[in-house]
Amino acid sequence: MPGVVLGYVLAGNPLFDLRALAWALFALIYHAFGFLQNNILDLDYDRKDPSKAHHPLITGEITVEKAMALDVLLLFLMFGVQIALAPGQPIPSIVLCISTILGTLYNYKCKRSLIGPVFITGAFGTLVMVPYLSYGVSLKPFRLEFSLLMTFLVGFSVFLMLYQISVEGYLKDMKQVDEVNLLRAMGSTLNNDELKLSLQAEVYANSLAAAKALMLAGIFVVARTAMWAFLGCLAMTIAFYHFSAKLVAPGAFHHDKRVKQMALVEVFSYFALVFAIEGVIGWMGVVALIALSMLWFVVMNKVMWRTVVTPRV
Repeated sequence: MPGVVLGYVLAGNPLFDLRALAWALFALIYHAFGFLQNNILDLDYDRKDPSKAHHPLITGEITVEKAMALDVLLLFLMFGVQIALAPGQPIPSIVLCISTILGTLYNYKCKRSLIGPVFITGAFGTLVMVPYLSYGVSLKPFRLEFSLLMTFLVGFSVFLMLYQISVEGYLKDMKQVDEVNLLRAMGSTLNNDELKLSLQAEVYANSLAAAKALMLAGIFVVARTAMWAFLGCLAMTIAFYHFSAKLVAPGAFHHDKRVKQMALVEVFSYFALVFAIEGVIGWMGVVALIALSMLWFVVMNKVMWRTVVTPRV
């Protein structure tokens, strides 16, 4: 969500207006559509996973037919909001179509092929471009002109999502031996509830975390962010590095504990982004986006998992 709102702001728009909130709503609908679609397509796999026994589709609280109807409704609502925010502009709609297709390919392939993370990374990398293309970019033959800040924002979104899916996602599903798993393919093991990541997997995970930090550094420099915000960004970066290290540390594998660590990595990553771009959004923008991110996190957990802090994935 912060990435979509920042894409709108980097197009030269104010953070504090109704359209920024509308883009936040658009991001929420996009996420809900993709999540529900994932639950529908992964139903046969999720039935075998004890950690997902509470999912409404598995308990029968929601039927597959109702879930599919709701997902179609969310799809039309998502495009309706986007078109209303950028009327008469085909390029943003085309990019949203590409993002949606890539997300659907991920949802279909994520349990079946190691190429899945590439699709979801592309989906979220293109998603943050939708509001930017709606206001702030000129189209030339075979070329899109991006601002340097937008390039770093897209890069951050790509590495953030790649870490979430190909490290966090595969880590929490290490026990599911009938699903493809990149970490296992790299030689990582889970024996008698003892996790051991291979050297290759550790290097991979740490490289993605470093790439996120590099994108944040680029955003900080280009945005000419104040020193106080740099210190905030540094603190958040240290925090997500700390919890990233705990997440992949060898030892006893407690699913719920690892999921809490994943949630903290994601929260501190988003907070680091908000501090890094203070030079564009100002201190009030930092406070507003952190508050909005926390609200987003709590509401999504409450709606999807009936929890406040910890996702039940």
